[in-house]
Amino acid sequence: MIAFRVFHNDSEVCLAGVEGLGVLTAIVTWANRSGEHTESGDAEESLKLLVGALRTPTDEDFTWPPKCLSVGDSVTIRIEKVDRVDEPCTKVPHRGT
Repeated sequence: MIAFRVFHNDSEVCLAGVEGLGVLTAIVTWANRSGEHTESGDAEESLKLLVGALRTPTDEDFTWPPKCLSVGDSVTIRIEKVDRVDEPCTKVPHRGT
């Protein structure tokens, strides 16, 4: 299977993949929100690395542990063909849109 070997500042975060039909993503996201758009009501800024997958036949979402990032960090993704990947931290039925 195709997998993403993901690194944060040269430390391996995970080897993520999905067997068979599916979608695999690795996303770096930055958000700056005013208090009216947060659960706590306080202004919030976040910078995160998110790795996830969707197994299409079973409609399951998988995620691997997110990482908080800081300015100056590096994220590297190496694409590999492997037989096994790290166990995701969550597996949940896809909720769709």
